[in-house]
Amino acid sequence: LDDLAAAVVAATRTCGRPPEPRPFQGHVTLARTTGATRQSVRRLAGEVVGQELSARVRVADVRLVRSHLGRGGARYEDVYVHHLG
Repeated sequence: LDDLAAAVVAATRTCGRPPEPRPFQGHVTLARTTGATRQSVRRLAGEVVGQELSARVRVADVRLVRSHLGRGGARYEDVYVHHLG
């Protein structure tokens, strides 16, 4: 992914703001909520154990998603979907 991130930075160097001077750090978004309070997010996520959350969730598929940000909000496009049986 480091090579891919470097290629994206090189290809978009003249677009928008300059890239931040920090190494690429990929991430995975497991869930997204809006307008939720901390307590409701905790209830959604599962049991509070100390300062951590613990939960079990059935997963039907794993998706690689591209987001397109625009005036009307974000639009999401599945790039790849892997069904888990």
